[in-house]
Amino acid sequence: MPNSNIASMKDLAKLAACSISTVSKALNGRPDVSEQTRKKILKIAEAHNFVPSVFGKDLKRKCTENIGAVFCRREQPLSGNPFYSRVLEGIEAESAINNYNLILHLLAEDKSKLPKMLREKRVDGVILVGVLDQVVLELVKSVQIPIVLVDPKIYVDDFNQVLIDNEHGAYQATNYLITHGHRRIGFISGDLDRMSFKQRFNGCRKALTHNRIEFDDRIVQTGGLEQGYDHAKNLMSLKDRPTAIF
Repeated sequence: MPNSNIASMKDLAKLAACSISTVSKALNGRPDVSEQTRKKILKIAEAHNFVPSVFGKDLKRKCTENIGAVFCRREQPLSGNPFYSRVLEGIEAESAINNYNLILHLLAEDKSKLPKMLREKRVDGVILVGVLDQVVLELVKSVQIPIVLVDPKIYVDDFNQVLIDNEHGAYQATNYLITHGHRRIGFISGDLDRMSFKQRFNGCRKALTHNRIEFDDRIVQTGGLEQGYDHAKNLMSLKDRPTAIF
């Protein structure tokens, strides 16, 4: 087993007891390297987890002009989620305006392996969108390229993030209903262990508290993104049903 990973062709050349030029030729499939030498270099590279960077092909520029977009979604396809579809459209449009190529990757269920574009540093930066976890964040962080998170669904520090102000938005929505005379306001959402739904729940409760309206958990229905109809039906079947629903 190797003692450590190697990060440069210089290190690889030292282990293979050959020149950096020979290593480069072997990695790029050049014909002027013997098959024996090529196999030897590739075997050492694999054993030490060496991945050649595309920067090595253009040392002067050190820029790929590529932006990576990694979508971390759950069961629903990307095309079936209007939120993620619009986010992708925005990333795509901004990349085009700035003459950057967009490389899209949908994260597989196996989150222990980085996308190839990150392992080989084929992008100048990466945008991570959606349902992230700490394993994914630590893996991507290890690549040491600029990272921006979009609506990560979990609480994270030390990352640039684009977030929706769910709590204040819910506060405003509930307050709007209150200003229109409603005091018995039902609440429907997905599972509250999801950050965005919990923030909306908190915003709703804050608006009620601010307006001195007692919170009633009997008119709260949560869980499941496809159960809105059933949740509303349950609320409307109550004897003392709500006059409005958020």
